[in-house]
Amino acid sequence: MTKKPEVDILNSFKDTGPVDLDSLEVGRQMLRVFFRISQVWALSLDQEMGLLGASRSQIDLLKRDEPLSDGLPDDMIERLSCITRIYAGLKVLLPIPERAAAWLRALDAIPVFSGQAALDRLASGQAGDLMAVAEYLESQLTGDFG
Repeated sequence: MTKKPEVDILNSFKDTGPVDLDSLEVGRQMLRVFFRISQVWALSLDQEMGLLGASRSQIDLLKRDEPLSDGLPDDMIERLSCITRIYAGLKVLLPIPERAAAWLRALDAIPVFSGQAALDRLASGQAGDLMAVAEYLESQLTGDFG
């Protein structure tokens, strides 16, 4: 069985200088990264909806990768930022994608989340939960447990 070459999701776009987060093209790129992460993590539609704070019909539209008529809502940009921070943190802490995906689903992986799997917390629909997981992983990377 031939192993697919791993794509570096976070570095798949060229650095062209300062980023205008209200740019329609930047929004499309952020969504492409999200849906690649979704594949790596094997997310369900319901989990994608929770992570993005979007309805089923909104997810269907976003997956089409068509030009956006409007920029992404600020809340969705914040969520996408947290998701990429989480992905990047897991990539450093658990560089084998299958282990990172398993960690997301493991109960008691994060004691401060009271036995809840990280993915359940992420998919709850609350932007604050995304931030909490991102901050937890960053504390593990930096050793700042305060």
